Amino acid sequence: LAGTEDHLSAFDERHSAQIHDENTAGIIGGGRVGRAIGRAYEAAGIDYTIVEKLAERQREGVSYVIGDAADRAVLDEAGINEAEAVLVTTHDDDVNVYLTRYCRGLRPQGRIISRARLDRNVSTLYRAGADAVLSYAATGSTAIWNEFRGGGTVLVAEGLRVVRTEVPPNLVGRTLADTHVHRRTGCNVVAIQTEAGTTITPDPHQPLPAEAKLILVGTDESLSRFRDLFPDG
Repeated sequence: LAGTEDHLSAFDERHSAQIHDENTAGIIGGGRVGRAIGRAYEAAGIDYTIVEKLAERQREGVSYVIGDAADRAVLDEAGINEAEAVLVTTHDDDVNVYLTRYCRGLRPQGRIISRARLDRNVSTLYRAGADAVLSYAATGSTAIWNEFRGGGTVLVAEGLRVVRTEVPPNLVGRTLADTHVHRRTGCNVVAIQTEAGTTITPDPHQPLPAEAKLILVGTDESLSRFRDLFPDG
C-alpha cells in the first residue's frame, strides 16, 4: 500500500485484522541481532521473551527462556503460542529455515520474520513460511546504494524499493495512461512531487509536469527497465 497517514489510517479502520490487546513478541536467538531487536521492542513498549540455548547470554532485566527452540515445551514456556510476532534470528540459516517451518506449523496465522545470513537462502525462508526475511546482502547493498544515491532509494521489503527521480524528458507533458509506464516497466508511480506539494496516487490522465519528481515503487528489474525506457536525458 502507498498513501498518506490519513489514507493508511482509513484503510486500517476498514480492513485491519483484529489483534490482541497486548503486543507481545517471541525472539528465537539471544545473540547480537536478537538482543538488538529486544532493545527496539523495549523502546516501543512491547513485551518480548528471548529463547536462547546458552545461559551465559542472559541479560538482567530481560525475559529469557533457556533451552532449545526446537523443543515444543521451551516455546510454550516462552509464550510463542500467544505472541503477536515470532522473530527467528540465529546465525545459522539452516537452523532458521527449520525453526521458521516449525513455528509456522505452530502459528499458522502468526507473523514470522526470519534472518538470512546468505542471500541464496532468502527464497527458502519464504517457502518455509516467513512473512518477511531480512538478509545481510540486501540490507548491506541497499545501505551502500543509498549512500551513493544521496538517499533517493529506500528498501521497503526484500527486493522492493521506493525511488525518487526527476520526470524524464520523454515523459514531460505526457500522461501515465498514454505512456503505459506500469505495463511496460512494472513500476508503479505512487506520487508526484512539485513545488506546490506532493500528489499521492496521481491522476493517470494528467500530463506530467516538468521540474517535478516521480515517486516510483518497483523491483530492481522493473526500475532498471524504467531507466532504460525513460532515461534522465
